[in-house]
Amino acid sequence: MKDINENKFSKLQYFFWLVAGSEIETLKKCPTDYNRHANIGLMIIMTSLFAGFTGFIAGKTFVKDSLIGVIGFAVIWAFLIFSLDRSMVNSIKKDPNAQDKSMMNYFWPRLVLAIILSFFMSIPLDHIVFEEKIEAQMIKNANSEELNTLSEYTVALGVNSDSNTLKKADKSINTLYANIEKGCTACKDAAYLDAKNDADIKEFNTLPSVKKKYQISLSNYNSYYNQLESSQSETSNISDNFQSDPKLVQLKSIKNKDLAALNNLLSLITQDRQRAAAACNQWLTLKRGELNKAITLRDSTGNRLNRSNETIRERSSEVANTLSTMKGFDTQFVTLFLMPNVGVQVLKWLIFLALLVIEILPTYLKLKTPIGQYDWEIYNTEKSTELEVKAKVLVIEREFAEIEKYRSQKELELNKNLIDKVALIEQQLAEEMLVSWEEKAKKVMKDNVDSSSS
Repeated sequence: MKDINENKFSKLQYFFWLVAGSEIETLKKCPTDYNRHANIGLMIIMTSLFAGFTGFIAGKTFVKDSLIGVIGFAVIWAFLIFSLDRSMVNSIKKDPNAQDKSMMNYFWPRLVLAIILSFFMSIPLDHIVFEEKIEAQMIKNANSEELNTLSEYTVALGVNSDSNTLKKADKSINTLYANIEKGCTACKDAAYLDAKNDADIKEFNTLPSVKKKYQISLSNYNSYYNQLESSQSETSNISDNFQSDPKLVQLKSIKNKDLAALNNLLSLITQDRQRAAAACNQWLTLKRGELNKAITLRDSTGNRLNRSNETIRERSSEVANTLSTMKGFDTQFVTLFLMPNVGVQVLKWLIFLALLVIEILPTYLKLKTPIGQYDWEIYNTEKSTELEVKAKVLVIEREFAEIEKYRSQKELELNKNLIDKVALIEQQLAEEMLVSWEEKAKKVMKDNVDSSSS
């Protein structure tokens, strides 16, 4: 039978095994799993290359003057993705004896991590693919932001209100100028209209009849006077005869009465006209005052509106200058993320999904690969190691128990000897104390006897 060590594998396969983090000595015994582990290593390499490429693009976005720094960042980013993918694949251990063979409980945490990594990997690619769209949308957003700022300042400074006030003031000024030029014909004052109506009624309604009545009485008087003049001969006192004529006196009285009524009516008309003229002058004075107020309001509002427009132009220019400098990575990212273009968004998320598939593929291949020789070998090796470790631990535990037992016995013997010595010393001390007490007692008794005998 052919020795398992004689199984052939290429140096390229060996390299991919190293990349995949496989146990080489164990995998050499499993020729059926050579290509599987090589494929996993190849996918980790491809993912790392994509990560390095996107890292280089991202570095060029942030640092445009230092090529060495950009390359260093790309290498570090590729190595980080390589380490994460390799760690995720190596952390998956398959138990051939497990009842649940799906292993999908390993998949979900790695999917979350793959989504995060794919998101950061797709951003630099998106900025290259959609560079023109991002630039156009940034210009559009800047214009919209400038218009919004202009609208906000317009509202804050009350430009619309001042514009309406200015238009109303101009209209009012034109109306007042027209009314003043027309004079009393444009007057709508109640006192003026009442006086004018009274004068018109008297002049056009009453005056003709009064004037006609006077003309009739005057005509009658003159006619009768002419009759008297023609019927009488010429005498030196003809006027006296006329003055004494009753009918002539009566006609003269009627004529004078009608003349007085006519003069009185003309006086009333003159008074009404004068009253209307006074009301008209008062109305014109009021209108001239309103005109002066309207002109003052127009001038002050116009000056304030000019200052507001100048302020808005300055602020708009500042906003435009600020927006023109906001072309960094964060602005481009937000612009692309919120771009209202369905085609751009679909392609953007397709790029993300493609990178997500590439990122999760090594883990997915490891999870979906059926349990083979390599998994059994790893399982048996780990079980053997586990049994050896347990056996060593059991031996150590037994040795430790024996040592503990011996130590306990020795401590017990030492304690017994110590107690015996303490008891012996206490006995000796007690005997010495009794002897000393006995000698003292004898001496006291002897002293008592000597004192009594003396």
